[in-house]
Amino acid sequence: DKLMEQEGITHHGRVPQAEMRGWIEKCGVWAYPTHFGEISCCVGDTPILMPRDHQKHPYGVPIKELVGKSGFYVYSFDHNNHKITLGKVKWVKKTRENAELLKITLDDGTLLRFTPDHKFMLRDGSYKRADKLEVGESLMPCYEKPSFAIRQIGGRWEDEHRMIAKEVYGDIKGKVVDHINGNRYDNTPDNLQLLTPSEHTRKISTEERVITKHYRKKMSQAQKKLAKTPERQKFLSKLGTLRANKFWDDFRTWPESKQQAWLKNRVEKRNHSVVSIEKDTIKEDVYDMEVEKHHNFAAGGVFVHNCISAMKAQAWGAMPVVINYAALQTTVKWGIKVEGDIYDPEVQENFKKALIDGLTVISTIQKCKRTLKKR
Repeated sequence: DKLMEQEGITHHGRVPQAEMRGWIEKCGVWAYPTHFGEISCCVGDTPILMPRDHQKHPYGVPIKELVGKSGFYVYSFDHNNHKITLGKVKWVKKTRENAELLKITLDDGTLLRFTPDHKFMLRDGSYKRADKLEVGESLMPCYEKPSFAIRQIGGRWEDEHRMIAKEVYGDIKGKVVDHINGNRYDNTPDNLQLLTPSEHTRKISTEERVITKHYRKKMSQAQKKLAKTPERQKFLSKLGTLRANKFWDDFRTWPESKQQAWLKNRVEKRNHSVVSIEKDTIKEDVYDMEVEKHHNFAAGGVFVHNCISAMKAQAWGAMPVVINYAALQTTVKWGIKVEGDIYDPEVQENFKKALIDGLTVISTIQKCKRTLKKR
């Protein structure tokens, strides 16, 4: 931070992608002298909140299970519209081995293990590095509940399967979002289809695998709620009590792991404030992803910034000048790669020379272009 206060240095802070592209195209060099940013990541068992089969992954899908995959959706925060939406993932990779970590404990008991430089989203939408967080600061949450709905910032709950269908299909007004395999816990996009009410009625009346006892009971209750007579209300009240008692009787027979998973999802985490931050004594492999458009994702119940890779800079025509380390080894396809550790004084000098060489090349190219234009 102090180095950015030097004369001749302009720190732009967080800027939109379009503006960033303009600067990269104008400057011509993408310099990355440190490891920060390209390897800010989380441990492999960090649960990613995304459309999924909730029976298989009640907490979220561990990020290490997503390595090598792309084109799927995760929950992301839209800064422009100030709402939770879906973001498409470009890539997921293991970005570093045996990385140093911080343990961040939240007021709801959640334990997050991230690299010190990973950026967390605060309640106001700004970002802060993990090692700069302060006790008492509240992080931007992503609420889920057992009925599979996502809580928007204003407090309104949105059904997960309809939220996903809007992203995939667009306008779903007047349509029924149907679970193809009949499993209402499975909200993966491939398992959702749009049907007209009549098509949906025909399906549930002809496919016995969809007509479960639970579904019949739910439809019966919905019909009875239409008749708002005192007798019906009394009946429904009694029915609700019976159902609640039955649920808790069944709950006591569940394995302890299943009970804990249900309770963790059931309890709404209202504050998500930081209780403690400490250095982890265990080093571990870490992972990261890149999310299109919004560049953040929900991990462990809160939103964090994703890795904005060198690939964008290269696509926009900039020459990368980097330390050949971690993810940069694979994401940087051309340009200048300096070998070694940035904290080594000799490597620092080599990087400076490489950067000057890169700037000289770009400057020469730009002069040639100006000369050609004049001619």
